[in-house]
Amino acid sequence: MQGGTWETLEKVLQRGGYHKGGLEKLRAAREIAPHMNPSVNRSRSFQVFYKSLLEITEIHH
Repeated sequence: MQGGTWETLEKVLQRGGYHKGGLEKLRAAREIAPHMNPSVNRSRSFQVFYKSLLEITEIHH
């Protein structure tokens, strides 16, 4: 597939019958987020991002 991550996600979702008029990133994020479990995500870059967010929130509380 051509394009970056969101373009790939858009194509996969469109094949499944979703977002046929184009991926609305904010809407997609809101719909997908409740189904995610960040602690088991296997993406190394996501884990670095997630860990950083946790550290920041611990510092400010």
